[in-house]
Amino acid sequence: MKTFFLIFLFISSQVQAEQNFDKQMSILKEQADGSCLGLIPVGVCPKVKHVVGALVLLREPSLMIQTIKKSSGVSVGNLQFNEVSVLSNPLAKAFHQSVCSEIPDPSPPVFYISEPDTLEWKQAKFEGKLPHSLAASVIGSQCHRLPLGAQGQCMNTWGPLYPRTGFVVTPSTPVASAVSAVRAVSIAKNPIPGHIIESRMNYSFNLREDKLQMIKPVASLKCISIGQDPKTWDKNKTSKDGQYVWIYWNWRLCCI
Repeated sequence: MKTFFLIFLFISSQVQAEQNFDKQMSILKEQADGSCLGLIPVGVCPKVKHVVGALVLLREPSLMIQTIKKSSGVSVGNLQFNEVSVLSNPLAKAFHQSVCSEIPDPSPPVFYISEPDTLEWKQAKFEGKLPHSLAASVIGSQCHRLPLGAQGQCMNTWGPLYPRTGFVVTPSTPVASAVSAVRAVSIAKNPIPGHIIESRMNYSFNLREDKLQMIKPVASLKCISIGQDPKTWDKNKTSKDGQYVWIYWNWRLCCI
């Protein structure tokens, strides 16, 4: 009898969770494009007394990133240089609370600003000695042929993640901005001795799963994947003043 009761309870909780999932899914669709969210049902979770929620994995708009193109100081082909600021997205908390039942952990307002990190962001004093950076000097030009995240560093057509500096070789300024943004997020999550950061990032970082959404110079409802072919997204996206703003989406477990 007890076994039948537990089965009934489990089935009932699944139905209730699915109803909550459908309700919140409609809310999510009003707030962001499906290319950003990537909503995946995982299981069930307790919300309040006698109420069961759906445990999901979804992306949140956790970060706001600004890049500013500066002179590279070197006249070498398509070499570009950007300064970057990685900030908490002021709308992230409201987004989370409108979707998830739990209260999100507080985040510091600033994670990383590249200007004080001159020795690494411009000169790669220690970054240049990392195994990934040394590998990039060998396979970096072949990243477009390698799987995303190959040897922990390739970003397909965007080139290598390492060394994590503001210098990027590409004819596309939107791509250079995106690469700089991802590198800065990586530093905020996984700094090495020598980097100067404001706060260590308390969000996940995953080259294969995270997404970028352009806000400036052209606001887009859709997100792009890291390493996505520029032919599919960078047309007419060049900033006249060299400034770009991105929303960075990454995974988080959420009870809805």
